[in-house]
Amino acid sequence: MVQLVALGLSMSVDVRFPDMRNQLKSVLNGLRDFRYQEEVWVGKRYPRENFFDDLSETYEILEDLGVLDNPRSRVGSVLKSEGEADAMEQVAGALSELFARYGYRLSDDQYLGKPEWAAVIAAAGHAYDVILESDS
Repeated sequence: MVQLVALGLSMSVDVRFPDMRNQLKSVLNGLRDFRYQEEVWVGKRYPRENFFDDLSETYEILEDLGVLDNPRSRVGSVLKSEGEADAMEQVAGALSELFARYGYRLSDDQYLGKPEWAAVIAAAGHAYDVILESDS
């Protein structure tokens, strides 16, 4: 379904893969929450049995969803708008800068301690907010 708002140039698109979108929201929620990261990723205190999450898992899910390399190609399938794609580009940029500077071999605790981690959390928080706003 496409919804156009007269003269407002606003557009809302339902996505083809709503379960993937829900997974994206869940991953971004964890990526924006430093306390969650400390407790779950670093402290290994999982919210339930048979649960696992860490930075590597989060990154791989984002890659599998296709929202890091080319988020614009995911508009209509996982993302609803160019604004969401822009927000995901910010997440991708923050993660790319972190990995370009420190590589891929640090522990989650070490990544969380880097000054660039604040940009990752901010970008993920912004993307999460943009996506939630689109869903309301």
